[in-house]
Amino acid sequence: MRAQIVAAGLWAVVGASGCAGAGLVAARAAEDMSCPEKEIKVTSREMGGYDASGCGKHFSYLVRGGEVLPDSGGE
Repeated sequence: MRAQIVAAGLWAVVGASGCAGAGLVAARAAEDMSCPEKEIKVTSREMGGYDASGCGKHFSYLVRGGEVLPDSGGE
């Protein structure tokens, strides 16, 4: 029983960090794209990568240590 509780706690932390990363990316993308944050769609990739699109633009980002970095620039 205790192992299940610990495992559930770990999954909650991992899930929350992914959500936080997506939120950080949405805020950065909104600024970079000059687009309202509510218009930004963020999808997660492997290794801390995220794709953001909105207002006809697409950017890729990496989240490292809570910092959002451009990955491959915009299109």
